[in-house]
Amino acid sequence: FTTDFDQNFTVSEAATAGTVIVHLNASDKDSGTQGAFTFSLDGGNVNNLFHLQTTSGQLVVQKSLDRETLPRYELIVSVSDGVHPADSKVLTLVLLDENDNKPTFDQLVYVSSLEENVGIGYTVGTVSSSDKDTGINGQTSYSITGGNTGSVFYITSDGYVITSKSLDFEIVSS
Repeated sequence: FTTDFDQNFTVSEAATAGTVIVHLNASDKDSGTQGAFTFSLDGGNVNNLFHLQTTSGQLVVQKSLDRETLPRYELIVSVSDGVHPADSKVLTLVLLDENDNKPTFDQLVYVSSLEENVGIGYTVGTVSSSDKDTGINGQTSYSITGGNTGSVFYITSDGYVITSKSLDFEIVSS
């Protein structure tokens, strides 16, 4: 008998339990009971996240996936007709990233001091953040959402806080 399936697959980390990843196929010249197959998942199934249905060959998500925990799985699958030695292959499953993590600032508090007479366009400081997601899902943007009385500051897409107006200590002191 021979196996007839690709060995590299992708699946979204958002795939839910019951999602069919692939239907494995095999063929055999025998007929009847000697032509029946049994599929098995023999290794690489970390935390039993996947289930291989023994008669249909469907590889199914069994538990929640998380690309940030483990982005790739190498599953050892076998097929047997009960007569001949089992044929085994390694299936590579690569988890596709979903935007499932929020960015976090690299510091809890950012503090800057500046003179009242600094001009417009003065860089007050920078903020930075990180996100466990990858690619476009891991990109962050910044905005000032409060405490910017008189809109005297703005923040750039790369985290620079810059004066947009002249400062006046008598109007705003902190």
